[in-house]
Amino acid sequence: MRLLVLLALYPTFAAIYPQSATAAPIVVGTVIDSFDDPTPQINSLDYLTASPTRTTYSARTDPSILGLEREMFFEVTQNPGLQASVNVLPILGGVLNVNNGAGVKSTSRVLWDGIGTSSLNTDLTNGGVDNLLAASLISVDQTAELTFRLVDTSSRTATLTRSNLSSGTELFEFADFTQTSGFDFRSIRSVELAVTGPEGVDLNLDFYGTAHVVPEPTALSGLLSLFVWGVAAKRRKRR
Repeated sequence: MRLLVLLALYPTFAAIYPQSATAAPIVVGTVIDSFDDPTPQINSLDYLTASPTRTTYSARTDPSILGLEREMFFEVTQNPGLQASVNVLPILGGVLNVNNGAGVKSTSRVLWDGIGTSSLNTDLTNGGVDNLLAASLISVDQTAELTFRLVDTSSRTATLTRSNLSSGTELFEFADFTQTSGFDFRSIRSVELAVTGPEGVDLNLDFYGTAHVVPEPTALSGLLSLFVWGVAAKRRKRR
């Protein structure tokens, strides 16, 4: 069975919905990459080697990409002489595509760290508003693994790995990241997403970015009720 994963990134500040129809919507803040601009394909058959692994590289510069540049690294970890590839395709609005043939395993890394050796120097919380990364999995028919690695401007790191993914919007909360002491989401030097694909994987990733959950109306009503109750209680005390 082949894996098909589609991750869809939405425009800045658009409301999107998690997997449950009753779940609260989320609002996207910073678009890290919508993959609208193609990147040349890296194909394992173009880099045949006797070594069990091979790392290859491709880059794309575009104003729509966070930090203006996207760098891709592709490593085949099993049967490098067989078909496997990674590229950004102009389908479904643009997707990152990872494709492993039968018997092939690979790891694809996408890095956003500015042009050349520059730094993103960006605030992923958008002034304290955003507290998670959001990605929409359009379809999944086999397990893949996503690993996020963030580095702040003081070289401290935060990582999070997620497997057993399912269709719908996946949320990756900052609080769930394994962090070096003092890590600062408000001062980020680089963002990296690694996709580890099993044998026969066909993965299409269309977006991820920062976001926050919009409070449900019932929750807001409850807070308002508590506020009104508190004001009334203070008035009673004054009497």
